Amino acid sequence: MASDGVIAMHDCVPMSYAAAERDWDKTKTRRWTGDVWKIIPILRTYRPDLDIRVLDLPPSGIVEIRNLQPGNTDLQTAYDEIVEKYVPITLEEFGLAELKNTLKLVQVEEIASFQDEPVAWEIPESPAAHSLKIAIKTPKARRTNPKKIVDHAFARSIADGFLQAGHSVRIDSGYDWYRDTQGTDFDLVLRGRGGYEPQPNIPHVVWAIYPGAKERHEITQEEVSAAAHCFFASELAYEEFSNKGNSNISVLLQGFDPRIMHLPEQDHRADTVFVGSNHFSNTDMRPIIQMSLDAQHNTKIWGRGWTAPEVEPMLQAKYIDNSNVGNLYRGAKIVLCDHMEPMRVGGYLSNRIFDALACGSAVISDHIAGLPDEFKQDVFLCQTSEDFSNAVQTIEAETEAEAAERKERVRSLLQKHSLFVRAKEISEKLLELKTQRA
Repeated sequence: MASDGVIAMHDCVPMSYAAAERDWDKTKTRRWTGDVWKIIPILRTYRPDLDIRVLDLPPSGIVEIRNLQPGNTDLQTAYDEIVEKYVPITLEEFGLAELKNTLKLVQVEEIASFQDEPVAWEIPESPAAHSLKIAIKTPKARRTNPKKIVDHAFARSIADGFLQAGHSVRIDSGYDWYRDTQGTDFDLVLRGRGGYEPQPNIPHVVWAIYPGAKERHEITQEEVSAAAHCFFASELAYEEFSNKGNSNISVLLQGFDPRIMHLPEQDHRADTVFVGSNHFSNTDMRPIIQMSLDAQHNTKIWGRGWTAPEVEPMLQAKYIDNSNVGNLYRGAKIVLCDHMEPMRVGGYLSNRIFDALACGSAVISDHIAGLPDEFKQDVFLCQTSEDFSNAVQTIEAETEAEAAERKERVRSLLQKHSLFVRAKEISEKLLELKTQRA
């Protein structure tokens, strides 16, 4: 490169200790820069002749290097010494204050146009006597198309429940988890695949609503210990961590939005429906749909990724807005549901089961471990196409008296398992934790 050239680098300003580690531990952080930060102290020590500017730009800085001297061999000469000194050192050992002094960050004005506006706090119309500011951390990384993301719809319902209970709230997607955190009373981490880093002076609670799809995403004892409280949407997971001696845990199942999922004014039901994308491949498909095909049962499907020829006649649309799922379920006699293997084995009941039951539909599901007793009359668990056919026959043979009993069970469900009730339960726990910390 010519002496008047410019070298630009990124990832030299790590956003956390976990992100600055040489190897990426995805159980600790979703954001990773590695140990690229070391290049700045190396260059300032061994090449003080370089003109180095470190721009304070999100997410991990931009470095400009000028005044190049292509023939300089100082780094080559000191290579062994640099490797010995800098490869083993961690950011904790180097020191955050020392790194800050070494970086000499240059503030950059008028960069707002290059990033999203900060997430604003939503203020309740009637603040509670002890109103909290709760930041909900969703598993989704970006803010783009939030209405198409089930996790965001779930978070939106919880947020509205907090507002109804008199608390201020904001919903942070992954890229906003650590932005503008001042004034937050609690972070509520909706735990999917993990990677949340606890923030100094901000207590956090975890709601493990589903385990990650891969082993590295499994919730760990370290995560549970670091949380002020951990809710599990699985009785089996709760028992597992309770047996490890944890006292800061409780069961909190998923739920439904009562504004969207409720009984119809008039009951006219037909069809079997399934809402969900095919997460498998072009040749494999979700277990419950395979059972439906093997049983030669007609099912209407809404979702992406359904490319197998035998499914094509069943596909209604690639997308249905979450606000319209309630209408679909209220008109369905049977709603199909299944679970990714970690959910099925771990006993994490899908929120789609709560949605369907709240609308008064019977549910046929794959065989999920640890199904709570209160759901066993209305959720038919299947492992084979024969199980599936038997479940369909039982539901279709339902008498008027049995249908009336189902409605009574739904009314009980509405009182116990709405996401507004969940928000109230969580806020009560947060107030208790705040009192304990005072």
